Amino acid sequence: RMSKSDHKILFLSNSPTAPTGFGTIVRYIATGLKANGWDLKYIAWDFSAGKMIEKDLDMEILPCWGTSFGKENLHHYLRTTGADLVMTLSDIWMTEWIKDLPRNGWKWLSYFPLDSEYFWPNWKPILKSVDYPVCFAKFAKKLLDENDIKTKMIYHGVDTKIFKPLSANEKANIRAQEFPDEKDPDKLWVVGAVGRNQIRKIQ
Repeated sequence: RMSKSDHKILFLSNSPTAPTGFGTIVRYIATGLKANGWDLKYIAWDFSAGKMIEKDLDMEILPCWGTSFGKENLHHYLRTTGADLVMTLSDIWMTEWIKDLPRNGWKWLSYFPLDSEYFWPNWKPILKSVDYPVCFAKFAKKLLDENDIKTKMIYHGVDTKIFKPLSANEKANIRAQEFPDEKDPDKLWVVGAVGRNQIRKIQ
């Protein structure tokens, strides 16, 4: 079990300042780790302007040059920071190159999605090389279990100060505003969807 006092974490993913799915997830994970006393530095694969201290996040964001999701940078930062845990949030293929790096005492925690019903054979050696594989859906966990990949499952967190059920009055007011021509908007069946307007994401 890791102790906060004598371990250093390098977190590699989309920038925590980016308005993307990965950016949102890592922003909450990284700031939560920092708030709980972990020594953490962040490598943002879409940030190359030089080291930045993101004051709002209380986080040091390290530049990432190149086009291979940190492949050109991680070994350098492992040497210069003395980190002993690398955390990644990415699709499996984005960080598959990590399996070929010399470990020299550090371990790899990969938090990853699976968005295919087919388990590609080349995923197995990648995931077998991960010290702490973590998925975030029962669908992924079932597929991994079927292919002899032992993993933990941790759902994405939800900020309940922002995302919470509306009161009956709030719902009624919103329905009246959105459906002004309906005689009885409370009887409508309303479906909400959150997603990305991109062909790859909606097929």
